[in-house]
Amino acid sequence: MTYYGQTFNWERYSTYDAENQLVTVEVPGYFKSTFTYDGRGRRRQRTEYTWNGSNWVFSQTINYIYDGRRVIQERDNNGNTPLVSYTRGSDLSGTLEGAGGVGGLLARSHGYSSGSWTTNNFYHADGGGNISYMVNTNQAMVATYRYDPYGNTISSSGTLASVNLYRFSSKEVDPNYTDSGLYYYGYRFYDPNLQRWLNRDPIGEWGGINLFQFLFNDALNFADLFGLSPKDVEKIINCFREKISDMTELGQRERNPIYNNFLCTFGAGTYGCWDQEIAMTDWLDKQKYEDYWTFRPQSNIGHHWGLAASSNPYDPTIVYDPMWDKIKIIPPVINVYPIKRNAPPPFPTR
Repeated sequence: MTYYGQTFNWERYSTYDAENQLVTVEVPGYFKSTFTYDGRGRRRQRTEYTWNGSNWVFSQTINYIYDGRRVIQERDNNGNTPLVSYTRGSDLSGTLEGAGGVGGLLARSHGYSSGSWTTNNFYHADGGGNISYMVNTNQAMVATYRYDPYGNTISSSGTLASVNLYRFSSKEVDPNYTDSGLYYYGYRFYDPNLQRWLNRDPIGEWGGINLFQFLFNDALNFADLFGLSPKDVEKIINCFREKISDMTELGQRERNPIYNNFLCTFGAGTYGCWDQEIAMTDWLDKQKYEDYWTFRPQSNIGHHWGLAASSNPYDPTIVYDPMWDKIKIIPPVINVYPIKRNAPPPFPTR
């Protein structure tokens, strides 16, 4: 894949292995990065090269030490000297790794000497788990970041602003792309400038037919922890759209809700909001999902719609209204993949 930059008119070449893992990123005449992965698909090594005018010159190799899928230390490949250590706590899920470490970074330590670290700095994240502020042991600001909804860095400042690589979604940005951004999510890389993933979804079309789409193009409401699309939510949305299309083609509903009610009142064959909701709920309930979903009719002042809730606390609640052709995602109580939400399911789940 070739990417043409919009600022300096440079090209970026990305190479993948048979496992769909990014192994090389190269900007001809400037810099090149190569990546090595272990059997669990975790990136264990990053090697950097620079261009001297005629050849690629080795710069450094960084080895990554993991706890599960979270990086806790970086080491120099020459002598295995510790370079940076990361202290982590509970992430947005309230567990150590339930949200992929998003929002769980506590401290960054460097300056290793005689078994201890000489310099410690501390992370602060916003509600979405994006690193927004860092302070030193004197509580003085050493880095601050601002992002747009898709992760592009709007502004940054501080002595550690460029050195610290963990930023948007608490994920590591490639050191050669700290301005445009190239974030490693654990299963694939994300480019906020393109607002899409560089390589296809590892779970294939189970995550939706668009294998490169980032957060359903709705970065304000969704969050992705590892680079895997939430297939149950995607399936419910797609099934809702499919049923809407079928009922419209069969004359069971009109696109204009007011005209639909007029025809329904005079017995013209169209469904009212109650019949449309029942038909939609029955259709959604017949589908197969990864988690256990319950679909229930709802009503208020003569209008009817449906509500979907999952037994998985990490799933969102979904409100669907076939009469008005609207579907709304309500973020979960536990702020984790795939969405950040703040209201519990409205009824018990099993």
